[in-house]
Amino acid sequence: MTQLIAMLAIHYACNQAASQTLLDAEQAAACAANYHSVKRQFLSQEESAALSRAKPKERHALMMRAYLRFKQFETDNPEIIVQAKAQI
Repeated sequence: MTQLIAMLAIHYACNQAASQTLLDAEQAAACAANYHSVKRQFLSQEESAALSRAKPKERHALMMRAYLRFKQFETDNPEIIVQAKAQI
């Protein structure tokens, strides 16, 4: 859980920075990579393994599933979100 909280802190820091200024290409790429990693935390091992060999449509479906699970996690765990945001 500690790793997820650290990743979430980076995600929220990226969101905050992007809302205040235009990120340069390197920053944007780092933020996007972290966000992708956050979402992958919400895939099962089987789904995560399938991601690397999935066709674009399947990959999109898997990542959408991960995104929806992440958003539900945020709703269900406000105390963890507060903890992650406090690290910004």
